[in-house]
Amino acid sequence: MKKIILLLLIACRFTLSAQSPHAAQLYGMTQYGGPEHNGSIFHFTPQTKAVTVDYNFQTIVKGKLPKCEMACGNNGKYYGITTAGGASDSGVIFSWDSTTSVYKEYYDFTGTDGSDARGGMILYNNKFYGMTNLGGTYNMGTIYEWDFTSNIFTKKIDLDSINGKNPIGSLTLVGSTFYGFTNSGGTYNKGVLFEWNQTTNI
Repeated sequence: MKKIILLLLIACRFTLSAQSPHAAQLYGMTQYGGPEHNGSIFHFTPQTKAVTVDYNFQTIVKGKLPKCEMACGNNGKYYGITTAGGASDSGVIFSWDSTTSVYKEYYDFTGTDGSDARGGMILYNNKFYGMTNLGGTYNMGTIYEWDFTSNIFTKKIDLDSINGKNPIGSLTLVGSTFYGFTNSGGTYNKGVLFEWNQTTNI
């Protein structure tokens, strides 16, 4: 079993979430693998050292190729995003219910609101916040808000070359202010560290 886990680490990009509704299991995703090589959702049981595949991402019609960690909502479900797939092949927002094993897609990125989201979402005041690597007005990425209760998606910021572009990580929340970094853009085109206030949108 140790060899199998090691192969999984080498072959696939994945993240584990310790905030599981089931204390004895850890849930995560792989970027590749599965019958269609589009990634999977799996859980690891520390007590038995067993890895179980729960869902295989499918064709271009559905989301595929996730590159982020899943976030826990306040309803016992996991939420995540994919870099591709969906109606515009720009990725989707989805939920995974570990109790019922139900996968559900809620929102298809269009490209103009963002695409290729490589960082996870963070929950704040019953809404999720995240970034995309591409898409938006300048195709340099966006910061977005998603209300999972009403399924309302709002693009908040279009990233640009001056203030930082192409983020590949996740936002970090300190108090009521978000912090993040970009892969490029800024004075030297080497990326920037930034803060963003979701109330003032500054």
